[in-house]
Amino acid sequence: MRFLPSIFGPEENSLLGLDISSSAVKLLELSRAGNSYRVEAFANEPLAAGAVVDQQIKEPEQVGAAIARAVRHSGTSLRRAAIAVSAAEAISKVIEMPSDLSEDEMESQINFEADQHIPFAIEEVNLDFQVLGPADRDEAVRVMLAACKRDTIDLRLAALEFGGLEAKVVDVETFALQNAAGLLSYQMPNDGVDSIVAIVDIGARLTKISILDNLDTAYIQERQFGGQSLTDDISRRLAIDPGEAEEGKLRGDLPEPYASEVLPSFCQDLGEQINRTLQLFYSAHSNVDTVDKILVTGGSAELPGLVTHLQQQLGVKTEVAKPFERLRKAGRSRGGKFEEASSGLLLAAGLALRAFDT
Repeated sequence: MRFLPSIFGPEENSLLGLDISSSAVKLLELSRAGNSYRVEAFANEPLAAGAVVDQQIKEPEQVGAAIARAVRHSGTSLRRAAIAVSAAEAISKVIEMPSDLSEDEMESQINFEADQHIPFAIEEVNLDFQVLGPADRDEAVRVMLAACKRDTIDLRLAALEFGGLEAKVVDVETFALQNAAGLLSYQMPNDGVDSIVAIVDIGARLTKISILDNLDTAYIQERQFGGQSLTDDISRRLAIDPGEAEEGKLRGDLPEPYASEVLPSFCQDLGEQINRTLQLFYSAHSNVDTVDKILVTGGSAELPGLVTHLQQQLGVKTEVAKPFERLRKAGRSRGGKFEEASSGLLLAAGLALRAFDT
């Protein structure tokens, strides 16, 4: 889904996937040869506290400086990017429209009728749409309509400009995560066909849970809980600086009671957040009472014992998502640094893949 009305597809072969979260800017460049992809470049640059708060960019110059560092450290020559807004910042709705309308006619009618579907004044939003396919009734198509407050997008565009990049695609995070699901299909039962899989993306302060049915998004929810909760608990329980707590968490070499009490408590709380979302999904889909698998991604995905704890607590096969396991890597993307960062690059991958949409 793109919120830039004049952009219906990139003209070049690649885009930078740029994931701007509350704690970091993550950049990924992919290339394609036939049906396969290659990781060309990546970067993971930390953000100062307060630059992004509650998914809103508060300091575009600081975010832009982090973007510029990410571009420089990655070694990429690309300057066109795909970025995303969160599901909480976007409004999406599936509507039906006559199938005989041209794209221009559909756009005109959607703009004319937007106030029926969007609870904001049309001049306050960026609006876009995408035809999904035939509707149940004859001579109609299903159309995904999406809108986002213009101020929200403008702040992201400003941050990119400060960082020396140009936005060519503005997506919704949950749509971008679905776009990346194909990179995980090898980890899904029957390659995702006729399977229900939950993708749990653990951010610093927000966990995004997407439930895919046959590789299509069936349910999405965001939970105000993430890896920062663990860092805060470590800092409090061990009486150490939050920065030291974060570094120790990533190294996995913290003293007790981290391994015996603090980490298990975080895993338990995360499992409860996931279980609440699953129960809501089951309530909305009476014919489903379990998911076939859970794939965990994000900065905390590879914490020691996390997936084992979740599997035992939820009773569902759980693995760390590895979207790049079967992709080739360019020389600058090989080695330990990329492997350490890869579990947190799924959203950036979904955005980078927008370059190859047909």
